[in-house]
Amino acid sequence: MKLNNTIIFQGIMVLVWSIFMGVTAISIGVGAAFPPLNIIAKPFVCPNGQMIYNTDTFSTAPGTTYTEIGWYCVDSRSETKQTLDIFPMVLYSGFFYGLLVFAAALVIWYRGTLSKPAKSFPKPMPAYRAENYSYESERSGSSVERMNELKALRDSNSITEAEYQKKRAEILKDL
Repeated sequence: MKLNNTIIFQGIMVLVWSIFMGVTAISIGVGAAFPPLNIIAKPFVCPNGQMIYNTDTFSTAPGTTYTEIGWYCVDSRSETKQTLDIFPMVLYSGFFYGLLVFAAALVIWYRGTLSKPAKSFPKPMPAYRAENYSYESERSGSSVERMNELKALRDSNSITEAEYQKKRAEILKDL
């Protein structure tokens, strides 16, 4: 398959769209409903420890309940607990999910091109050459009609001026 600039541009646009959707729809959107989904960002945001999602629920007064959620990085050496910022985590995991969306888009596109039948174009008409064209079958037509047809061919650049002059001379000779 030959790639042209349009296909490359469309591929780049689909890649950008995929990464955007990976960050916004999957990492932020689905990640809000299922927080462990963003654990794939661990190598980037918590390389030296364990990434933990924690939910703390507490009540300060009767009838009030507060829930605090967050991601923490627990360093394996010092055992210190550091709160992770959500945005780097969402960007790293979203980038990964965006690449997965892009790969899925490529598979869908590729399978779609395989299932389509190849386009069949009509065969091009052979080039008109005055020396290959015979007016013998048109002898019944008047010379004026033949001259008009010849002039129309010349005006549409279907024949050259030399071919026009040659056939014109043949028509005049038949008179």
